[in-house]
This record gives sequence, C-alpha cells and structure tokens, in this order.
Amino acid sequence: MNEDRTSEYNPRLMGALIRDVRADAHMSQEEASERAGIARTHLAMIEHGKKKATVDTLWKISSALNIRLSTLFQKLETIMDKLPDEDTDKAIDDAIQKIKHDRHEMERKRNRFSR
Repeated sequence: MNEDRTSEYNPRLMGALIRDVRADAHMSQEEASERAGIARTHLAMIEHGKKKATVDTLWKISSALNIRLSTLFQKLETIMDKLPDEDTDKAIDDAIQKIKHDRHEMERKRNRFSR
C-alpha cells in the first residue's frame, strides 16, 4: 500500500464510488438523500466531486446505502492504490470510468441471469 496516496482524499473518486454503491443498491438520489437526511442536491454535488463531504455526512450516506463507512474507505483506498504515482486528472478520470464500467458489467450479467 502506498502510504502517501492513501492520505490524499479525492472527492471525485469518493463521489464516483458513492454513486456506484447507490446504483448497485438500485436507489435513486432522492431515496438515498432522504434516508441520509441530506438534500438531494447535496448528494448530487458529492457524487460529482463538486463538494467534499464531512465524515458525518459520509457516515449518513453510507448508513443510507447499507454499507459500512470503513468498507467505503477501503474501496477508495484500493482504487487509489492502483493510480499511477502522478495523480493526474486523466488517471482519476480513468479510475472513475473503470468504476462505471465495472458497474455496467455487473448489471449486464445480473440482467442476463435474471431472464
């Protein structure tokens, strides 16, 4: 594990991860934000990396999504450990695209097996 990397919080990656977990739970932003007790627009800004969430807000969101906050951070660390040494915007964009791609692959497989 790269100790330096894991100490750097990236709101864009966390937002993409939250969006991925929410989508995997088949939950809309409205439902997730209502369960978390935050405004839908606040959740949207977090998911798009436009706003850094406090630990309190991350706790509320993770609880609403039925995932432990520690698990959310572990997933974030796993993603960040795979980034190149230079945290370029392109590397972060690529990591976000991989999160989306993996989610779509899981949905495709789930749909194929549910028929």
